[in-house]
Amino acid sequence: MIVAASGFAIAAVLVNFYVIPYQSITGVLIDGRQVDWFTGEALFALGWAALFLIFGTLAYRVIRRSYATNEVEQPSLEDGVGEP
Repeated sequence: MIVAASGFAIAAVLVNFYVIPYQSITGVLIDGRQVDWFTGEALFALGWAALFLIFGTLAYRVIRRSYATNEVEQPSLEDGVGEP
């Protein structure tokens, strides 16, 4: 979950310190205040959030599956399993 949260934090920082200043200088901001989300720099900033969300979800699933307890009952000798 930390990986996904850091992805959203990186995206927020990129939007505040890269996308908005860049679009204000180039005159792309819609109505002077709204970000145009279909430009390359805006999609780049949102891509970090999407990428880290996918990585975080995959890491969570793999770690949970690797460290989960095995709750399947083992056959005992009383059931006749394992006897010659």
